[in-house]
Amino acid sequence: MGLGVLVLLLFVFALAFIWLGQSDLLDEPPFGWTVLGSGDIQVTLSWDSTADLDLIVEDPFGERLWLGKRISGSGGELDVVAHDNCEDLGDTPVENTYWFPGSAPDGEYKVYVIYAADCEGTGTADYTVRIRKNNRTIEEISNSIVEDKEQFVTSFEWP
Repeated sequence: MGLGVLVLLLFVFALAFIWLGQSDLLDEPPFGWTVLGSGDIQVTLSWDSTADLDLIVEDPFGERLWLGKRISGSGGELDVVAHDNCEDLGDTPVENTYWFPGSAPDGEYKVYVIYAADCEGTGTADYTVRIRKNNRTIEEISNSIVEDKEQFVTSFEWP
């Protein structure tokens, strides 16, 4: 059997392997990792406490993307939520919003963080908000927030 035939057989086998759904190991992130949506705009909130923080992103039309409205009329989506109602408390909580490529409306976006609940008596929480445009970080803001507060973080323009 020639080398060309062997390569062709391996290629066909690989396609069949993927097509038959046997590629789950390739489709899933490593254990403990969270896959975040990204696109034109991506805003990610991360923190290192057991507090329940919420990310809010307001689009140019004044519509807020948040836990109570996870998909906006402008095409944004809140795809990852952490510590909601103090459940599933993890070591690396993250909340993430994004607009698919080609969908983000032009204008000013505003970012807020809410300290929704004090899950284990910490009272304050340190957080970082990362803003990405077209998969490039344009700004990273770190700050602290106290319980029962909504805090304006920053605003930015798209495009």
